Amino acid sequence: MLNKRLSHILMEKNLGNKIHTHYVYHSDRESQIEIKKNIDDIVLDFNPRKLVSLGYNDTSIKLINEFIDLKKEPNWEKIVVRILKALRLILQREIVEARPISNPDISLIEARLTQMPDYDASHQIKIEDVSGGIQIHVLNKKLSPKYDGGFELWRDTEFNFKLLFGKNLFAWEYLNVHDPYRGKNIGTSYVLFIEKMAQDLGFTRFSVENPTRRYWIKKLSYKIPYNYRIGSGRYHYTLEGYKTINYS
Repeated sequence: MLNKRLSHILMEKNLGNKIHTHYVYHSDRESQIEIKKNIDDIVLDFNPRKLVSLGYNDTSIKLINEFIDLKKEPNWEKIVVRILKALRLILQREIVEARPISNPDISLIEARLTQMPDYDASHQIKIEDVSGGIQIHVLNKKLSPKYDGGFELWRDTEFNFKLLFGKNLFAWEYLNVHDPYRGKNIGTSYVLFIEKMAQDLGFTRFSVENPTRRYWIKKLSYKIPYNYRIGSGRYHYTLEGYKTINYS
C-alpha cells in the first residue's frame, strides 16, 4: 500500500510519529476530544485540505502539506483514511483510560537506572521534563564506539523513553543497539529492565510508536491491531503497539 515517496514523509521525515506523539502523549483529554471530532469530520466528508487542521506547529503543517502534494500517488486517500481511523481509536482509548499516577522523586529513578544491565560510569543518562512527565535518554557509551557527542539514527546503543505520570502511560520513543552487538539479547535485557522499573513506579499502560511488529508482539506481548498497520513488506508503517499490565 505504501510506496517510497509516501513512506519518506510518513517515516523518514517522521510525520506519523509527530502527530501521534503530540495528540496521544502530550495532549490533555479536552484537546483529544476536540481532535477526535476533527478526525470524524475529515473521515465523514473527506477533503485533502482539511488535513492541515491536524497540524499543531509550523513543522507539522509543512509536512502535512508535503503529504497532501502526493495525493495522486496510488492508494493515497485509502492510506490517509486508515491512519485517521486508527488514530481516532487510540484517542478514544486515551480519553477513557488515561489517569494520573504519583510522580516520584527523580533521584529514586536515577538510582534505579544505575542498576541497568552492564551499567558503568560511561553510561550517559539525561532526564528532561516534558508535558505530563519526564523523558529519559540512556546511552551505553561502551557499546557505542562511533559515538561523537551527537545523535545519529540507528548508530549508537541508546534507549529513549517517556514516563507520562499524568496519563499512567509509559512510551518508548527510540531504542537501538549498535549493529555488531545485535542478536545478543542486549536490547531486550534493557527493555525488560526499564519496563519493570516503570511497573514498580505504578505504570500499567505501555506504548511504542511504529514498532517492529514481530519483535514487540512475540517478545514483549504488545498488541498491534491489524487496523493500526499501514502497508507491508518493504514499505510499511505501524501507528502504535500497546499493552496493559494487570497486577491482580
